[in-house]
Amino acid sequence: MGRRLRELRLERELQQGEVARRLGVSAAYLSLIEKGKRAVQLPLLLSALEIYAVGMEEFMVSLGEP
Repeated sequence: MGRRLRELRLERELQQGEVARRLGVSAAYLSLIEKGKRAVQLPLLLSALEIYAVGMEEFMVSLGEP
């Protein structure tokens, strides 16, 4: 899930620090999420998807999980 969030951020050419600021977390914490070393909490995931203009269903399908 974190890897896909990173891909979405890069596709939109957003800097990690900018996204972290908008999410209200540190860039280091966002980095850990993107590397899969921290689980992303649902409220943070919803906020990130809003920033990336991606719906939850579209996001889940993009993960390739049933």
